[in-house]
Amino acid sequence: AAAAAAPDAPAAAPPRLETLIDVGENCFVEAVVEDASTLIVSMGLAAAKGVDEGLFCELTLDEAVAFAVAREALLRETLDRTIDQLITIAKDKRKVEDLLAQLRATLQ
Repeated sequence: AAAAAAPDAPAAAPPRLETLIDVGENCFVEAVVEDASTLIVSMGLAAAKGVDEGLFCELTLDEAVAFAVAREALLRETLDRTIDQLITIAKDKRKVEDLLAQLRATLQ
């Protein structure tokens, strides 16, 4: 006799996500995403490139996490470079101020 087919196992519930949503002007509201198996993620081009609408991609939750980790690393590198540039500018400014002070003293 043939074995009876096993009933299909119930499908796993999609991941649920509790988050904050920016509704504009840096104002956030709490939100619950009932099915977070895919998310629409901003690629971060609007602010960086002056694009009005920006670029959004649909990513799985794992892809979105990987993207966020990579983006954070990139932003930290950019911040470090910017800080180094500001330090150089501050040093150059101090040199110019010192040279101007010497020039003023010489002219008096």
